[in-house]
Amino acid sequence: SSHFISSFNGSQSVMKVFFACAALSFCLGSCASVHGIALSRTAERLALKHWGPVYPVNESNAYDTVSVELYQDFDCVGNATAFNSSANAFMAEFEPYIRNVWSVKLCGKGTFFYFNSPDMHMLSTLGHVSRCGGDVPKDISECSCQTMKPESRRLIESFTLEYC
Repeated sequence: SSHFISSFNGSQSVMKVFFACAALSFCLGSCASVHGIALSRTAERLALKHWGPVYPVNESNAYDTVSVELYQDFDCVGNATAFNSSANAFMAEFEPYIRNVWSVKLCGKGTFFYFNSPDMHMLSTLGHVSRCGGDVPKDISECSCQTMKPESRRLIESFTLEYC
């Protein structure tokens, strides 16, 4: 989250430079058109330096995808609810699974961490199910089922999904 804040603040400063350049160009009038171009190029260079070049996404550089299905029965049998992101008691879809997760089906490439508190605090980590490594395909249709340990089933109050 601190990376997001610093990125956000950095993008604000680039935007401030850009708008300052635009305002200066406007104030100086037509005689500053050359300066306006130079200032515009400076703003573009600053933006490129901050964010880097843009590359197209393809199969070799695409992010891994991960999802999890939660079950209230052994061996991923019965009704399930699929999640593509973390959840706790504040998500209505997760409410039936609070302290009632018997098995999980992890699909794609990632890790499912589960916790005995709704705030997902590191010290409340009960365990994890992972599908990582070079031999695990990124394909979201590839899944593995894991029955939860008996001592954890009635304790799970939240979970996170993480990329490998």
